[in-house]
Amino acid sequence: FSLLWFCFRIGLGHGFTRDNPTIAYNSACYSLVSLVAFSLVAYLLTHPLSLPARVLTWKPLVFTGVISYGLYLYQVLLRETVTRSWPLSDRNAFWIDTPVLFVLAWASFTFYEKPLIRWGKKQAEDLC
Repeated sequence: FSLLWFCFRIGLGHGFTRDNPTIAYNSACYSLVSLVAFSLVAYLLTHPLSLPARVLTWKPLVFTGVISYGLYLYQVLLRETVTRSWPLSDRNAFWIDTPVLFVLAWASFTFYEKPLIRWGKKQAEDLC
């Protein structure tokens, strides 16, 4: 996949960069990312005892995956709030907003998402 990306980069030059996202760049890169993700999932399913599969069952990674929607949802809001409230660079703000972000995402999952999931499952059971 990397070799294919480099071939595109060499062949298309400045028309194939992140700074100049053309249709060719977006199409090829999204396709390559999809192929890499598919290959990784296929490998993990066919080799459940492999090192990568065992690493992905590590509790901190599983926890991060469980709260990942909250991490995605609140990251920009929290970073902007921190950097606009105090004269901090993004690098220094990281040390403040990351722990807060994890707590916020955990609280959102525990007190908002989880009850909604339970309610949705109950509604689906009632329909059956």
